[in-house]
Amino acid sequence: MTDQDQEVSGFCHDSIDEEVRETLFRMGNESRDGTAFQDITSPVRDWRHYATKEFIAQLVESTPFKAVVFMFIVFNAVILGVQTNRHLENEYEQLFTALDSCCLSVAVLEILLKLYADVCGFWKSGWSVFDFVVVMMSFIAPSFTFLKGTKIVRVIRILRSLRLLRGINVLPGLQIVVQTVLQSLSDMANIVLLLLIVMFIFALLGVTFFGDKNAKHFGDLPTALFTLFICVTQDGWMGIFQELEQEGLYVAAAVYFITFIMIGAFVFANLVVAVVVTNLELSVEQRERQARDSQVDKYETEGSMRLTDR
Repeated sequence: MTDQDQEVSGFCHDSIDEEVRETLFRMGNESRDGTAFQDITSPVRDWRHYATKEFIAQLVESTPFKAVVFMFIVFNAVILGVQTNRHLENEYEQLFTALDSCCLSVAVLEILLKLYADVCGFWKSGWSVFDFVVVMMSFIAPSFTFLKGTKIVRVIRILRSLRLLRGINVLPGLQIVVQTVLQSLSDMANIVLLLLIVMFIFALLGVTFFGDKNAKHFGDLPTALFTLFICVTQDGWMGIFQELEQEGLYVAAAVYFITFIMIGAFVFANLVVAVVVTNLELSVEQRERQARDSQVDKYETEGSMRLTDR
């Protein structure tokens, strides 16, 4: 074999080895991604599946799609409101049933698209699970309609109205508000506990000083606690004060009510507002941080894809 033949043969072997290495590298990458080796023979099918999945994922997160879903939610709310009129409900029962089925079909389609786009992400999202539960209740509820004429039918109708809460999943601002309320529950529980302690102390004072003169409002401990609850709402306490004033307890009643209303109504109400505002700021910052992190991850992914293409 001549030197020229050896060079040609070496070049062919190098080309073949390079192709084998590229094939094995592609097979290894695809196997790590969960793709079987036999799928390599069908790149067109894989590309179409990936493109469809990406398109649906972008579709369900797009603003127009969420707006359409929210329009159907509002339309469903209008239907439920109109159905409270028994005359209209009996006259247009079939129409209401068809419209309700249409709204329910849109909700089911939304859930199916989200499941197809990201199954694991769907079940990790609390709002998506909430949508799933509400929609499933809408399917289960009609199976109890054989109990017609009982209160269970009315309860089922109320449960169906829970679909209106799906609007929380459509409006990000509303999600922040609900998240803020949920995060504030633990702090507000501590405030309420402290308020109950203060009310208990003032209830004992009320029964001691005013129980004999005004048993209607301070006859025993439960009655005094209810009277103080009225004072916390700042509605109706003037009538109680005037009754004590007629009994000759003007000064004692004035000191009692002013002190409790200052502590119970003003201080604790402002504490609740402060807790809610603080958690609202934290929720907004958390949402903005998540948006920035997702944007950074998107840029990093695009940069890695460009480097891989090169």
